[in-house]
Amino acid sequence: MAGQSDALGDSDQQGTSKDQVRPSSSSLLVYIVAPHTSQTIPLLHTILAKRMSDSAAAIDLLKKVQLLQFFDLAGLVESIGEVNESVYQLSQAMPGSHRAFASSSSTDQDLRTIVLIEGLAPTLTAAQRRSGIVWVHALLAGLIRSITQLSQLTARPLVLISVFVGVQLAGQPGNEIKSLERDGQGIPLESAFSGPNGEEYRLLCGSASLSRALEASLDRLIHVGDALGRVPARQRHQRFPGQYVVEVIKDRIGSTSGLWTTWKVPKP
Repeated sequence: MAGQSDALGDSDQQGTSKDQVRPSSSSLLVYIVAPHTSQTIPLLHTILAKRMSDSAAAIDLLKKVQLLQFFDLAGLVESIGEVNESVYQLSQAMPGSHRAFASSSSTDQDLRTIVLIEGLAPTLTAAQRRSGIVWVHALLAGLIRSITQLSQLTARPLVLISVFVGVQLAGQPGNEIKSLERDGQGIPLESAFSGPNGEEYRLLCGSASLSRALEASLDRLIHVGDALGRVPARQRHQRFPGQYVVEVIKDRIGSTSGLWTTWKVPKP
């Protein structure tokens, strides 16, 4: 099923042609690719309503957000293609742009576009159940190529992919390790907080081979959680507010693997 596109904002901010895109040094566009059941936009409305008293300013911020929703893996692939085309048009319209792809000398100050992809792992898992592992691996390879191409455009998009990381905790001394997921599902992740009794994080995306393929495609993996139970238990299941540990589990484009810090989210 094709991806459903909902643009939040005026037509001249959707970025579908060179005439429509008029980037400025202060502009920032956000693309959210999410399942049709996603509550991202209502959550944004709630956060802005609590933090901003000026409704006009809040609406102006939402004009820079474009939501593309999908129903299945085919829709996800199509939505990524639409974002790729839109960001490509943006890169071509940038002042002084003479090529499609960014050079290694580009800096983070060039950031004008953020792409958030949600629901990738559940969508791949559902597709694997329906169509088999071989077909899903083939689609995933093409999808990753499209995302890689997107991240290298001169518009300097920051591509964020939300993945599901499960937790395997050790039981009390003398008890067997209890896993929150079925045996063989997902792959273990190296963490500074992994314990000697089998406590670990696991990247979960259907089978182990599919999880491994997804993990291999990620340049950097940042986890926000409770450091395998080291944050007080009363806050462990609270999304916001609370105390969290932010850890760089993987970084193959830098040298931040293993670094972590605490993050305290105040009450609104």
